[in-house]
Amino acid sequence: MVVRNVLLALAFFCAPLLFAHPLDDKADMASSIAILDDNMLELALEFRYRDVRASYAELAAGLDRNQDGTVTRQEVKLRFFDIIDPLVLAITVNVGGRQATLEPDASRFEFRDLNNEAANVDAPEGIPTHSTRIFYRFVIVARASPGTGLHEVEYFFSGPQAVVHSPATQMLAFDDRRGRQPVPGARSDTDTGGMPRVRFAWQVGPVSAAGPTVSQAAEVAGAGDPDLPARSIGLGEVPAWLTLLSGVGLAIAGFALVARRALGSARRGRLSNALMLLGAGVAIILGALMRLGYLRPL
Repeated sequence: MVVRNVLLALAFFCAPLLFAHPLDDKADMASSIAILDDNMLELALEFRYRDVRASYAELAAGLDRNQDGTVTRQEVKLRFFDIIDPLVLAITVNVGGRQATLEPDASRFEFRDLNNEAANVDAPEGIPTHSTRIFYRFVIVARASPGTGLHEVEYFFSGPQAVVHSPATQMLAFDDRRGRQPVPGARSDTDTGGMPRVRFAWQVGPVSAAGPTVSQAAEVAGAGDPDLPARSIGLGEVPAWLTLLSGVGLAIAGFALVARRALGSARRGRLSNALMLLGAGVAIILGALMRLGYLRPL
C-alpha cells in the first residue's frame, strides 16, 4: 500500500514534466530573438505542423477541447494558456550572465490553418479539424535593462531536442532598432549540456564613432562577464532540477519494487514492470544531468 501510494504521488508529480511541452517533433520550429531597444528583447517562436496527421495529436491533446471536429476562438485561447507556461520554462535568456524576465504577449498569439488561409476561428462553425494543418506563433518579451555598454546575450531553448535540429537556422538574432538587421557576430552551438544556444553582443547606449566591430561583438559573445562566477546550477535551471528529482524518485520506487518482487516469490506483480520503472527513472536522471551540463551527448 505504501509503495502504491508513492507511485501514485510520483505519477502525479511527473505528469506535468513528461508532457509539459506539447510542441514536439511533429512541428517544425523557427524562432528569433530581436533587440527592440536599450531595455527589451523580443522572442518570436513559430511552429508549423508537417501535415494533417501530425496535427491530429495536438487537436486531441486539447486544441479541439470538446472533440466536436471544429476549433473555435475560445478553444484557441484555452490552448494558449495550456502551452505557454511550459514553453516559457523551456526558454532562458541571459544578459550579461543574469537571467532576463520573460513575459508572454497573449494579444499577439496566432493560430492558423496552413491548408486553408481563409479559415476563421471566429466563424459560427469555427475551423473544421479534418483537414487542418496547425500553425502557432508565440511572442515573448524579455526585459533586462542592462545599462550602458556591450553585453553578452544568451538564448537557450531547453525543450525536447527534436524541436531544434539546427540552432544556426532555427534560432536567429536580429537588431530591430534601425530596421531589421542580423546581429553581427551572433553564434550558435549546443555546448551547454546539448542545449541549443545562440549568443551575441548587445550594445546599449552611445558608442564611439566607429562603434563595436564584428570581431569585438564576437569576442564579447564568447567571453561572458569576467566579474561573474562560473555558471552553475541555479534557479534558471528549475525545469531540469524538477526533472532530476522526479527521475530519482522513480528510480528509488523502481528499485524498491524490484527488491520486493525478487525476494518474495509470492508477491503479486511482474518483475519486468518493476525493472521498466527503474529503467525509466535512470533514463530521466541521465537526461536531466545532460541538460544541467554534467554529461555530454555521445
